[in-house]
Amino acid sequence: MSKLMHAAYWAVIVVLGIMLGVSRNASPSTDTVLTPTPNLDLNRQLLARDNINSEAHSAADLAAVQRQMASLVAENTLLKEQLETAIAQLSEVQYEADAVLAGSRNNSSEPRQPESIADVLARNARNLNLEAIDVTSLGKRLEEEPVDYNWAYEMDMKFRDFLLSSNALSNIQVENINCRTEVCEFEMRMINEGDDFNTMTFHREFSQQDAINLQDYMYLTMHESGSDVVRLILEKRDTSD
Repeated sequence: MSKLMHAAYWAVIVVLGIMLGVSRNASPSTDTVLTPTPNLDLNRQLLARDNINSEAHSAADLAAVQRQMASLVAENTLLKEQLETAIAQLSEVQYEADAVLAGSRNNSSEPRQPESIADVLARNARNLNLEAIDVTSLGKRLEEEPVDYNWAYEMDMKFRDFLLSSNALSNIQVENINCRTEVCEFEMRMINEGDDFNTMTFHREFSQQDAINLQDYMYLTMHESGSDVVRLILEKRDTSD
């Protein structure tokens, strides 16, 4: 009987040992720690940094292109205004030259010699020297140049009188006048918002007025895109020579 009990005990021990072994193999080890792969994290960080740098460069390139386009538009507008000024003044030269020719034919018996075509061209050609007005520093000059109050008041009155006395320019009003020592800025606006500013008509009328002696001044008009204000820039000529 004792042998039988002894064998039974051993059988139970064996069974328990087998069950314990199976249980250990089926359960995951608590000592195992999952760690992220260092190379994978580094690659992700590098990819994120490259994306940020690429977006920053794209934004900077777009801003640079926009600034360049704005500069080109402004430069193109200025060139267009200068071309219109030159055309208007050339038309005036042709008008005066034709008048001289007609006068010389009709009044050939008079002792006084009319102004020659060469003199007319020389007198008017100086107004075509548009590049003599340095528009790049114009804004700074109009802010920082000292004010000659006597000259500023005189030019203010003369220009307003010129517009009031011209029937062809009756639809133009003065918006603002800023005269310093050597340069004046006259801002004009059409009274009727739907009307367009006629550069040739303005220059024809301005060149024929006698209140402001244009032999002493250079001038040009500037009309910025998207604005209904037209600017006339008048600058004293250098007569030191």
